[in-house]
Amino acid sequence: MTIPILSKAKVIAGHRGLDRLVQSINIMDAPDIVQFLKPGDMLLTNGYILKDSPDAHLAFITAMHTIGCAALAVKTQRFSLELSPQLLETADRLGFPIIELSEIDNTLGEIFQQSISAILQNKTHELHYALSIHKQFSTMIMQGKGIPSIVDTLSQLLSSPVLLLGSKKQVTASSHYAQQMDRPSLAAPILTFIEQYPPFHTAISICLLTTDKYRHVELHPIFTDRHEGYLIAQYDSSAGSNLSTLALEQAVNVIGLELTKQQAVKERSRRYKNEYFSDLIQGFIRSEQEALHRGKKYGLQAQGSSVLILAKMDEALNGKPNQSLSPSGKSGSSRNETLITS
Repeated sequence: MTIPILSKAKVIAGHRGLDRLVQSINIMDAPDIVQFLKPGDMLLTNGYILKDSPDAHLAFITAMHTIGCAALAVKTQRFSLELSPQLLETADRLGFPIIELSEIDNTLGEIFQQSISAILQNKTHELHYALSIHKQFSTMIMQGKGIPSIVDTLSQLLSSPVLLLGSKKQVTASSHYAQQMDRPSLAAPILTFIEQYPPFHTAISICLLTTDKYRHVELHPIFTDRHEGYLIAQYDSSAGSNLSTLALEQAVNVIGLELTKQQAVKERSRRYKNEYFSDLIQGFIRSEQEALHRGKKYGLQAQGSSVLILAKMDEALNGKPNQSLSPSGKSGSSRNETLITS
């Protein structure tokens, strides 16, 4: 409604729905236009499709609302279309905007062209913003600043506290703003929500009625080859803007890549450790010097003591007397253990 060509447009009903997102513009004039509409469409019309069927106006508006269309923009004076008070009341009740275009001298084609241009311009701005944020976060990782720095920078961009929950639902990182606002009290109601509901795979927005501050929450799940946790932003009054959501999405992507790298490093380190001890036990390492050099990172020393503990599960006591009680009368261990000290 703020683009120049719509400066003379007037909202005549459904003011509550002016926050609906317009994703595309449709300019078709056909009796069965409803079946071709999709969520986020704003329909431009000169009223011809409604002129000869006044009884169908309510059903038409209701159908557009049910589909999830953004608005109906109509030039009622082109074909002397009259919108009944019942129609306007229904639009108000549904929060479905009806926009009068009769004061605009431009054609529907020109309105369509400039409206589409505005949408594309917004999308381009969002794309540049997303790329800029992704580059900023990626640079921080390459400079070795780590995931906590991303969380803190994201909090500054959103002007709100940000928390990172790990796979075990523990707080693994939090912004300085969240720490100043008592991190445990911020996380507690969110953890309660996560525990009560099944895991979700897409971002969701919730409102915590049990808290007085920062009750509007966005939760973005983080995945690598497994579920790694959630990136959470909390807002005081209402959910963040579309740019805020883009910043959260880029942070999730970069954090996911960093967690994947960390997991790969751990697996490689574990594999090297297993290979070393396997070579040592099987006798492939011939000299003591090589064994100590490669084993230094695992705590092996030429002089010192070590403890080796061997354990195995008890064999089944089929048909044997119950020997599960220790001499003291308490239940004994379920394992046989041997302790060797050198």
